Amino acid sequence: MRTGENAVVTATNFRRVEAFCWVALQTYLGRDFVVMLRKRNNRASRNRFFGAVLLVGSSEEARRFLYRFELRGAEHRLSWSARTRNLHSQADTDRSGDGLVLDMSTVERLCNGADLVMDVTVSDAPSLSGDNVL
Repeated sequence: MRTGENAVVTATNFRRVEAFCWVALQTYLGRDFVVMLRKRNNRASRNRFFGAVLLVGSSEEARRFLYRFELRGAEHRLSWSARTRNLHSQADTDRSGDGLVLDMSTVERLCNGADLVMDVTVSDAPSLSGDNVL
């Protein structure tokens, strides 16, 4: 199993009023992944943030990788790990909440000034047969 590769992704100016999405294309372990952080701004979601890492590839290939978000503020730290999904399933991933979901107060505790800095790591996943990695 290969060890994880990481990159730092910065979401700038996240306090904007309107809904928007940060997207970064990153290469980990020789494969392309989309790192996504979306801000929703409506009554139902009340400034919620949703983050996920999506493989540019098939669903079967996506199950072979794990991702980890680490967010660190001055006094707080949060980690989230999950199995990647493929880019074509992004709408299902978003709808099901199968990713990191944060509210504005949590994001403000984890920001560095006006930016939200995320350390993103992607690694090989253990085999699907009987693993309890997450």
